[in-house]
Amino acid sequence: MRRNDIRQCRTNGGIDIFQLQIEDREERIPCAEDQSILDALRKSGVHEIVYGCLGGGCGVCKIEIQKGELRREKVSREHLSEEDAKKGMALACKSYPTTDLVLRIIKK
Repeated sequence: MRRNDIRQCRTNGGIDIFQLQIEDREERIPCAEDQSILDALRKSGVHEIVYGCLGGGCGVCKIEIQKGELRREKVSREHLSEEDAKKGMALACKSYPTTDLVLRIIKK
């Protein structure tokens, strides 16, 4: 994926704000670079993403990144292997956008 294909939305007081888009939806959800993807989705009323521990230990909030880049914090390898991460999987509670993202919610 070329870096030019991903658009940064805007900056708010020095914090970058990116847009999240769930696959097959038109709606775009703002998410600050220091805000977890899970937090942004829940605050915008996206309730089909479930969550549990909020600390990367339960694996319930798994998403697949289809386009864009993110920063991941440490999570349980039991629920998200390095191989899964390389395939674009992430836990929304411990993932933060670094570009606009297109994602798919993985339902258990």
